Amino acid sequence: MEYAVSCVVEIELRDPLAPSPGDAHRHIERHVSETVQELSHRWISGCEVDLDRSSSQATFLVVVDAGEQQRAVSKAWGVLSIAVHAAGGATSHRPFPRDAEWSVRLLNAYASRRARDDRTAAFA
Repeated sequence: MEYAVSCVVEIELRDPLAPSPGDAHRHIERHVSETVQELSHRWISGCEVDLDRSSSQATFLVVVDAGEQQRAVSKAWGVLSIAVHAAGGATSHRPFPRDAEWSVRLLNAYASRRARDDRTAAFA
């Protein structure tokens, strides 16, 4: 069964990386873009991102196959974490490696069931 899973994350930049808010926004946008590219390499074809620059939060909406709602959330967060690490970032369950410029922390995640032929429902 397919689920549309929303993962809301807070993005943190390492302090010296972005001295001004404009620089920070550009870095965050780049890291989010790189994460989306990494998701596509991990067979996540349905992905959308809503970036809130004012709060440094991003909502990743991904479509995953899973047997139940809880498993869908776990699978989506797992794949998103792998993509973040592949894009050079860190996650709360794997703290900053020495060379990581940024990190994400999961704030909220929820999943809703989708019919297989309903490709637009996940993004509504």
